[in-house]
Amino acid sequence: MDELAAINEAIRLRGMFVQRYAGVEYAVAALILHAQQHEAYTSHKGLPLSWSGSKGKVARLHKLLALDGPLAQHRDDLGGYLASFAELDERRNFLVYGIMTADRLAGPDAFRFRMFRSSTDGTDYGLMSATLSEMEALVEAVQPIATSLTALVGRIFHTLSVPPIVAMFDPSAPAPFGLKLGTRL
Repeated sequence: MDELAAINEAIRLRGMFVQRYAGVEYAVAALILHAQQHEAYTSHKGLPLSWSGSKGKVARLHKLLALDGPLAQHRDDLGGYLASFAELDERRNFLVYGIMTADRLAGPDAFRFRMFRSSTDGTDYGLMSATLSEMEALVEAVQPIATSLTALVGRIFHTLSVPPIVAMFDPSAPAPFGLKLGTRL
């Protein structure tokens, strides 16, 4: 495979991973918002900004799962899927936020993902290296988890006796934040 073909393949694999992970992040956020309408969860309003961490969406969903309510019956399944995704968090961060460059010294199918991240101790520099086969393995690892989790969340929506979140289920509803396709930011 020539260098341009390898770069295009890396971009394709990165996009597949990010899309699948985004589906999970969307499903978790939608589940949190949907569940908050149920009487068992009304004391946990709002949607956390971050995905992970002690105040993130994953932590919020774990809190909801620990409460006595209709989500409790899905605690083990959802908890298992979330644990599987937690194992991919660090790589997810690099694939989502890192700058990808070809690593010519390591081989024609090797890439580096570099990024800066802020922490309470200052700013860290991060580096992740991956070959095309390693990126493909990440895509293959995330696919069954993403499919299973999003399918379960869809089934849960139908068991919660709450009104639907209109924009989430109705494609003709106004776009979030007032944006429409073709809108320039």
